[in-house]
Amino acid sequence: MDSSDTTVYDDARFHEPTVRKLSLPKQQASLHTAFYLAWLIENNLCSEGFKEDSEDMLVDYRNDSKTIVDIYKCWNRRLTDDMLSFEGNQFTMAYFDFNKGLYLNDYTEILKKNLPSEFHVTYSRDNQQLINQRISERFKAWQEQRKKPFWQFWK
Repeated sequence: MDSSDTTVYDDARFHEPTVRKLSLPKQQASLHTAFYLAWLIENNLCSEGFKEDSEDMLVDYRNDSKTIVDIYKCWNRRLTDDMLSFEGNQFTMAYFDFNKGLYLNDYTEILKKNLPSEFHVTYSRDNQQLINQRISERFKAWQEQRKKPFWQFWK
């Protein structure tokens, strides 16, 4: 695939100026997407290429010797379509889109709460489980919506 054909859902570099302005560590620019990537991995929505290229890291992640932030960093802190399965891409286009999707709203509600910004959220397995639950709810609703015949779009 030509890299110009690659869809970039997010790139941590886009958020670094904000993170610098907030005097936060550079890693904070990655967290909101790293949480989402962890959910994708845990729900088997990554591409075969991603799984093959990340095989050792995924074993370490599952054994708690690497974090999702480590894995995301190895992928240049970018979430792209070639990292995801067909279904993973379809869901990501609907849910993760920063302009029309619900992910950032959910992230803010579930994890940011009273913190000064979404970039102040810290990575922890507890936070991962909290956001995973909401993403899973959204995924289930998205799957149900896709099962409906097109003429029942209003239901």
